[in-house]
Amino acid sequence: MSYESFESFIRHPAPGFACRPAGRGRESERFTVRVAHEVRPPATAADLASLGRLIPAGAEQILAFYAVHDGFILYRDTRILKMGAYSIQAAGVELYRVEEMERNTTQMRKSLATLPDKQDTNGLKTSVAIGGSPHSGNYFAMTVRGPQAGKVFFVDHDDWRQEAFADSFEQFLELICTSPALLLAKTLGCTARYSDGETNSQWIPIEYLENAASS
Repeated sequence: MSYESFESFIRHPAPGFACRPAGRGRESERFTVRVAHEVRPPATAADLASLGRLIPAGAEQILAFYAVHDGFILYRDTRILKMGAYSIQAAGVELYRVEEMERNTTQMRKSLATLPDKQDTNGLKTSVAIGGSPHSGNYFAMTVRGPQAGKVFFVDHDDWRQEAFADSFEQFLELICTSPALLLAKTLGCTARYSDGETNSQWIPIEYLENAASS
């Protein structure tokens, strides 16, 4: 996806999802949720230099993007979901600020510490966490060494995946903006569950809407 296409996507007039309720017995019910995209201003020159050091190989595309946006959060719920004593604001995909990458990379690498080196064929133990699926403990990791450098992997602690999520950063952008409901409900493990603002129901996306205000 070109950066122009991404900018067009995040400017949809009233993005949202048609959703079904989690659980059984209510399969026919539907609810439309509104979502928002938090897209940040450009990274500083110092942050861009830091990003170039973190990702020394295959960084051209991601550096070009961060020169425009220092990360983002897509598909953020406009309501708060209450889960017992806890409250959570669902979101679909986060691309970290440069200043957050080292801390998240350290956490991700700790989670991969028990992975035998011979099984780490994609170099994930030395990759950089560029983003994640919020509230899930799962990461998007960009490899920085070897033949896989520049590819993006989804590191799911519940479902180990050998195949790359995207072969480049531009393809990563394309995939997270193509079929968003399928991305959240299937590919990323259905961790984004939305609120109706009135009940404890958890609503799972089934269809992305460019203009949820008209639904």
